[in-house]
Amino acid sequence: MGKGKKFVPMKVHVNEQGYKYAQKCAKEKLEILWAGMSWCGSHINTDAIDRKLFLDDMVKEFRRCVQEQKGKQMGIKLTDEKILFLLDINDSPLSNYAMEFNKIDADIIVKGDDYASIVDIENFTRYTENEIENEKIIRGNNLIKALDLVGKYTKVLPFQVQQATSNFLTFDISGNGYKINI
Repeated sequence: MGKGKKFVPMKVHVNEQGYKYAQKCAKEKLEILWAGMSWCGSHINTDAIDRKLFLDDMVKEFRRCVQEQKGKQMGIKLTDEKILFLLDINDSPLSNYAMEFNKIDADIIVKGDDYASIVDIENFTRYTENEIENEKIIRGNNLIKALDLVGKYTKVLPFQVQQATSNFLTFDISGNGYKINI
């Protein structure tokens, strides 16, 4: 590396399948969360629900709101279970939502009165870590371009190319293209 040149990481590849799967999981988790919120709405005023606390423990936050909203109406201090029993509210459906919600590995944040998922494509992107890897990317891209140019005149067999380059280039069937193995 010459003097004054600063190493600049180059994009190697993006794990598209992992990214799409993470988006799918985040969407499912949000749907479960909103289903739980909707269930709560049939028993209490959901405006009183602390969104952050609901993320952490749906049942506990629901019971806190029931205690606050319904317990005061009864005029005497009762346990959460007693209030739910007297109001004939079975919170096991909410417990089921909470279990399903907690099974899914995805980050959900509170945005005002709404929830949002955070799936950053950068978490699924691989970059070079040094100048040697940068050189491999440049040369690999040149080789891929040359194969594309030759492919206009003759059949290029991806798996033979992979074998001939000792897996320097690998063929990704799902993406229908070559990847550089650095």
